[in-house]
Formats: sequence, C-alpha cells, structure tokens
Amino acid sequence: MRYRVISLGLLVALLVVSLGGASVRAQDNIQPLRVEVAVTGKLTSIAPMAIYSFDAVESLRMAVIFDAIETDMELTLVVLDQDQATTLAGATGPNVNGLIVEFPAQGTYYLGVQGEGGTFAQYRLLIQAAPALPINPFVAQSFLVAGESSVCTENVIVGRFTPNGDLNVCFSMELIDQPIEFKAEWWSPSGKIVVVEDATLDSGDNGVLYLTGVYYKDTPWETGWWQVHFVLDGELAKIQWVLVAE
Repeated sequence: MRYRVISLGLLVALLVVSLGGASVRAQDNIQPLRVEVAVTGKLTSIAPMAIYSFDAVESLRMAVIFDAIETDMELTLVVLDQDQATTLAGATGPNVNGLIVEFPAQGTYYLGVQGEGGTFAQYRLLIQAAPALPINPFVAQSFLVAGESSVCTENVIVGRFTPNGDLNVCFSMELIDQPIEFKAEWWSPSGKIVVVEDATLDSGDNGVLYLTGVYYKDTPWETGWWQVHFVLDGELAKIQWVLVAE
C-alpha cells in the first residue's frame, strides 16, 4: 500500500524544475546514495533541487538525518516511492532529526532535497537503516476510531482525524503465550515522538481490544501522516498510519 502526504504541495516542484529556461525532469539528475554513509550537497537558485536514489527492502525502517551547514533557503525533504510520484514522508528543515520511513516493497526509492526563497544552501544528510522487520504475528489488527471514550467499543471507526480532536487507534494482540513488553509510540509527521504508552501483556490479553491515543489540548495537531509504532520486547512489530487533515 502507498501513502500520499497531501499537505506538502511540493510534488510538481520536485519532479520538474526549470534550469536556465529548460524543463528538466528530476530523474535526469539522480545521484546514487549509499545507506549509512553521510553525504554533503549544495543547492543554488539555478539548481534548487537534488534527487538521490537508494535501495530498500520491504518493511525496512529508515531514519533520515539532515542538517543545513549554511543556507539562506527554506529546505524541504521528501521521500518518494519507486514511481517517483508518491510521497512516503516529508519534512521541512533546516534540521530534520529522525524522519522515519517504512518501505512498502523491495526496490529503489528516492530522496528529494528542495530549496526555496534564497540563493544558496549547503547541507549534510544520512540515511540510517534498522534491520528488516521480523515477521511478527502478535499484532492481530489495528484501526482508527473517533470519539473521546477510553474503550474501543464506544467509538466509531474512521478513516482520518481533524487537527482539533483526540487521535485514537484500537488494536488487539494474538498468539501471546508468555508476558511481553508492549509499547505504542505516536510519531508526528515531522518525526517527533509525541506520546509513548507501555504495558506488560500476557496470554490473557489475546483478542482483547485496547486503545492507544493522544488527547487534544487546545493546540491543533500537525497535519499529515502520523505513525503509531507498536513495539514488542524492543522490536518494531507494526506501523499504523494515521492521517490528520482538515
């Protein structure tokens, strides 16, 4: 499944740019990028974009680390799917520390760096990769629910949330035979952990619906794709994508 970040509005600018009056597609200027190797790059008003390609396997979890060494531009990162047209994640700099991406299939993906509103940028970036996710049978299901209740049966399944309400995800486990340490991490679209909930689960919790959520407190949520990371005994078992939009 592919996920589209609808709030960036940068897709056209990343795929087609104007250089000296000529229209040049991004794939004509792609630079190969090795995972776990830091690189530096430059942007100018003449060439305000850089596109990198890198390889990933299905369910590989990666973190993009980015900082501007010197710039008068506003810098934006996007991670593009294999079709170079679907945005998997994005963030605006000058510093991005831990933009988390999970890849839906094995193949070649693309990272775009876009500069706007200035003349020069020098930057450093690194893609860090965690091991491929194990096949984990414990998370049976997870889904988004609306409402302010604390139990899943009192809520209504929804497809997305607004910025001015609670964010709730229901989930259930299965096949647990010994106590396991459970953690739910709520990651914002900009790559920050907002809430962490943890508990110890055992065989008596199999099939029970539980709710994890973030309470609304008068400040609108960041719009875009949030992520709930289900972590079991320290290993990432599942990512539930949560859309927040107007």
